[in-house]
Amino acid sequence: MTQKVRFWLGCLTQLLLLGLGMWAIHLGKVGFGIGLISATCAVFVMHRIKFKKLQELQEQGLNPYDERAEVVVGRAAYATYLSFALTTALIVLIGATFGPSIQANIYDTLGLSLAALVILYTIFYYYYNQRI
Repeated sequence: MTQKVRFWLGCLTQLLLLGLGMWAIHLGKVGFGIGLISATCAVFVMHRIKFKKLQELQEQGLNPYDERAEVVVGRAAYATYLSFALTTALIVLIGATFGPSIQANIYDTLGLSLAALVILYTIFYYYYNQRI
């Protein structure tokens, strides 16, 4: 996937999230809608900053996608996968043991799982970035 295609897919995703945020506000879920819109704006700003940094590095003749970055990303992803899989298996085991006494909304559970996955990846990325 080229950088141009990645850029346009990101723009399309951000537009969809903005639309979803506006739709949520229209339905009366103001907090959720404002949260989506503000998160989308923050992601747009961060992507813009990252894109400018990559352009500056390329203008200086440096390769921003070197082997070290690939190793760090690979190790962080693998550590995240293992940690998340083991933690999820433990949670399922506990949930199967206690049965229906614990009620959970599937959307809340998926949201918390996704947040945990992103946090784990970020922690492992910075850990391996310092060590390698």
